[in-house]
Amino acid sequence: MKRIFDPALLDFYLQKYEIPSLFNTPDLAFSLYQFEKGERLDILNPEEYLSFLVNGSIEISANRADGTSYPIGYLDSFTCIGDMEFCGKRDDTHQIEARTTALCIVLPLGTAKEFLLDDNRFLRYLLTSVTEKLMLYSSSQSNFSTLEEAFLSYLSKRCPDQTFSGVEKMAMQLHCSRRQLQRVLKKLLEEERLTKLSKGSYRLR
Repeated sequence: MKRIFDPALLDFYLQKYEIPSLFNTPDLAFSLYQFEKGERLDILNPEEYLSFLVNGSIEISANRADGTSYPIGYLDSFTCIGDMEFCGKRDDTHQIEARTTALCIVLPLGTAKEFLLDDNRFLRYLLTSVTEKLMLYSSSQSNFSTLEEAFLSYLSKRCPDQTFSGVEKMAMQLHCSRRQLQRVLKKLLEEERLTKLSKGSYRLR
């Protein structure tokens, strides 16, 4: 992560996405930051900063109870980071990572937050932004606390004859690694809840 000291580039993105028009509060101290692929964007504490993705792509992911992670969604268009935290929702089980080099316009909250809490234009935008995040979360696999639950649900409801072939393909569907899925398969085989038909092919008992 590094700050980009380029007033012209900062102004370009401020005007392109009409960011100042999201606020009634004047004289906000915006700055421009660059994140490299694989870097966590939430290294800037979302409780202390609002960030606006203006270029690049990010991934929002979460952890299951069994320690595996899964992507909630991929975003490659203008979006706000820190909106849910501004509303008081802090969840350390979620991560935000750059999938490509990403540029964000950043607003440190500090003393500005007390003004933003009375900024009706910003609060209306915040409502829209948070609603979009909630829709993104609801369409993910967040209702499964473990990879095993997600796998069994997918196998029983979406696979013909409750059978599948191809561990790699199934791992992609469940947004997990091949190794993570193989551990689940081994456990279910040992518990006799799954039958191995051939190499890479399984059926639910």
